[in-house]
Amino acid sequence: MKKEIWFGLSIMALVVVSAFVLLPPFAEMKNGHLGLLMLALVVVAIMLGFPTAFTLMGMGMIFAWIAYRSQNPSLAVDQTLDLMVQRTFSVVQRCAHLNSFVCVHGLPH
Repeated sequence: MKKEIWFGLSIMALVVVSAFVLLPPFAEMKNGHLGLLMLALVVVAIMLGFPTAFTLMGMGMIFAWIAYRSQNPSLAVDQTLDLMVQRTFSVVQRCAHLNSFVCVHGLPH
């Protein structure tokens, strides 16, 4: 492999290893620790080549599930999926409103 690939892989490995070494065990993590873990995972996922939008959406769902699970484990999946549906509906509703505005008034110059 090329030097650039080894360099990129070593940086990603360094980020992952330092996250596991420096962060406390999962049972002892607080909100600040979860934020650092989320940042490390987003950096590694984007460096691996995943599209940014899908990476942020996936990480948001994973960490929303973790947050809901810490409050009520039996409802975590339902609350996470309900939240995703509500956000999707609000975005679609805004896009439909914007589309109707453009159809009536035309595109701005």
